[in-house]
Amino acid sequence: MCLVAGCATAVDHPDESAMSPTLSGPVLTEQDRRFVAAALAAGGGLERMVRTSALGAVHTGRNLAEEIERLVQAGLPVEVARERVVDAFISGDGLEPGSFTQAEVVTLIGLAVGMYKPQLA
Repeated sequence: MCLVAGCATAVDHPDESAMSPTLSGPVLTEQDRRFVAAALAAGGGLERMVRTSALGAVHTGRNLAEEIERLVQAGLPVEVARERVVDAFISGDGLEPGSFTQAEVVTLIGLAVGMYKPQLA
């Protein structure tokens, strides 16, 4: 499975796609590929997240950026919105203890906003 360069699609479970030859993954945008590459380069929990599911990592990044955008549109300053999303991500969004450090979550959100909502970076 190709995660970054030269990929048009991503399949999270190659064994399933082999069982169903007509199954193809969703098209990854250039932004998605850059996000995946940046998360891999960051290492630690971000790299584990991508290696577990590149498509899941892309969805997580997009969702985090969209949540920050919603909070900003509701009137919060960008930095306050980021802090709120970091706290929510750490405190209760299904994270297993030790899966991400707070610094990794801040990095993840920074990558997501920079890639998917650059006007908020």
